[in-house]
Amino acid sequence: MGVFGASGAGKSSLLRAGVAASAQWSSLVVVPGPHPFEELAGRLSVPVDELAEHPSNLAMVLRQRDVELLVVDQFEEIFTLCGDEERTRFVAALTHPALRVVIGVRADFYGHCGQYPELVAALDGGQVLVGPLASDELRRAIIRPAAVASCVVEEALVTRLVADVGNQVGALPLLSHALRETWLRRQGISLTLASYEKTGGLQHALAQSAEQTFTSLTPTQRARARQLFLRLVALGCTTWPTRPPSNRWMWSRRRAGR
Repeated sequence: MGVFGASGAGKSSLLRAGVAASAQWSSLVVVPGPHPFEELAGRLSVPVDELAEHPSNLAMVLRQRDVELLVVDQFEEIFTLCGDEERTRFVAALTHPALRVVIGVRADFYGHCGQYPELVAALDGGQVLVGPLASDELRRAIIRPAAVASCVVEEALVTRLVADVGNQVGALPLLSHALRETWLRRQGISLTLASYEKTGGLQHALAQSAEQTFTSLTPTQRARARQLFLRLVALGCTTWPTRPPSNRWMWSRRRAGR
C-alpha cells in the first residue's frame, strides 16, 4: 500500500502513530536513506549481503524476526539519495509477494513510482491520499494530546488555530512547533491565546525560534550552522527540495579537521 500526500500533510504521523502503532501487526518502521539495505540490516542485525542478495531474502528475514508489516517512511529518498542499482534491487525486494509493506511517499514523487512496473502493480488498488485535516479533526489533534498531558487548551486558542491553519496543505509541522512554543509559555496547565501570540503564531513561530537560536551562537558556530543547513537540503530539478540525511559522527570529524 502507498500513502501519498504533500510534505507536512501528516503522512509520517499516520504511518507511525497510526499504522505501525496498531496492535494488529508487529511492524518495523524505516527510512531508506542512501543505502536502504544497510538501514534494514542495521535494524535487523543481519549482514547487508544477506538482505540484498535475492529479492526474497528480505521477506524471509522479516518472517524470522516475526515482523509482519514493513513501513517505509519517506520512500522518496530512494529517488533522491539512492543509486540506480540499489534502488532497483530494493524495489524488487519490497514488491516480493511474501512481504506486507506500506510506503509513505511525498506527492510530487508519485510519477517516480511509475518508473517501476512491479511497484505500479503492487500499488494497484492500494493507494491512500492524505489531505488537510477537517476542522473537527484538527480540533481533536489540538485538544487530545494536551489532555493526555493533563493540560487544557483555551477555547479561544483552538478557534484561532483552526482559523490559522484553514485548508493549508503541509501546515501540520508549523502547527506542531507553534503548539510546542505555546506549551513552553503555558500558564499553569492552560495553553492560552495570549501565549500563542507571543510565539509569533503559525506563520512566524518557527522563524522566531530559529532566529533566537541562531543569534545565540558565536560567530564560529554561526559559520558552522550555515554549512550544516546547506548540506541538509538537496535541490531537485522537477521536485521540491528534499532533506538528505547526515550524522553527528561526520560533523565531529569535520570539526576536528579530519
